[in-house]
Amino acid sequence: MAVSRSSCGAAGPQDDISVRQISGYPPEGEAEIAKTLIDIDEESLAAAARALHTETKKDTVNAALAARRRDLQRLTSGGLPDLEDEQVMRAASLR
Repeated sequence: MAVSRSSCGAAGPQDDISVRQISGYPPEGEAEIAKTLIDIDEESLAAAARALHTETKKDTVNAALAARRRDLQRLTSGGLPDLEDEQVMRAASLR
């Protein structure tokens, strides 16, 4: 796995982002990994950690992003054919 590092400078120290490019992950190519400071609602993070069975904040955020990416890929690849079925969608909207 090849790793290269670069840094993106910004206005303040909390805005500095270090970025690593890792070859071979995700499987389709290279991913950039950034270390950054963000505000996250602790209750939502704890709920996500329980649902995703993760122990660290980093693992929880990464697992949630991966799950979202899988969901979007499934939607865009036709993995949920009921979304195109007018009867199913009409029945769902009546609930």
